[in-house]
Amino acid sequence: MNLIEMVTFPVRVANAFGEASIGVARLVSPGGPVRLVEQIAAMTAEDRPVGKAIAPGGVVDRVLDDQGVLARLTEVGGLLDRMIEPGGPIDRIMAADGPVDRLLAREGAIERMLAEGGVIDRLLAQEGLIEQLVQEGGIIDRLAEVMDAISHLAPVLETLDPAIRGIDDSAAVLAATVEPLRDLATKIPGRRRRGVESGAPRASPGRSDVPQNSGDPIH
Repeated sequence: MNLIEMVTFPVRVANAFGEASIGVARLVSPGGPVRLVEQIAAMTAEDRPVGKAIAPGGVVDRVLDDQGVLARLTEVGGLLDRMIEPGGPIDRIMAADGPVDRLLAREGAIERMLAEGGVIDRLLAQEGLIEQLVQEGGIIDRLAEVMDAISHLAPVLETLDPAIRGIDDSAAVLAATVEPLRDLATKIPGRRRRGVESGAPRASPGRSDVPQNSGDPIH
């Protein structure tokens, strides 16, 4: 080491230490790698949703299991196989003059929607449906008022609940009280006979419906 190197050695050490300090500061800065690792560790903790998903026996394990969802989707004859097979749903959708062709054709559904005066224009026009929905006092505001009114009814219904329950209980007690009286009334002696007698017709005084035998021949 020559004299110049010896003289500049402390400067170079200080410079290296400063650069190292800057590097460490960048590592632990809020947007640095260390902070990112801490965030990933917090997200994958055992009590967090991602941690539960990647835990042994969790959602990821069940999806990737040999008999899991992914295996059943990708197996021969599985859902994906049936979707992409010749003549399958995707084949029919993408076929010439199929649904996609008709949607994207000139004067097709999408072009009619985007045309001047079409559905999109009418929706976004002044006084159109979207404006009617979001304007002050519009449909959404009125729905909010209705929901607010319904929310104010909830306490009233809660106060009525004990009274309604009391009515139900009173009706049950009354029914339990009347039932024994009804049974007792059916067991009173002579009640049925008197009822039959009261239902029989009475003969008018001085009149008899039965012909009297006067002893005279009938002419």
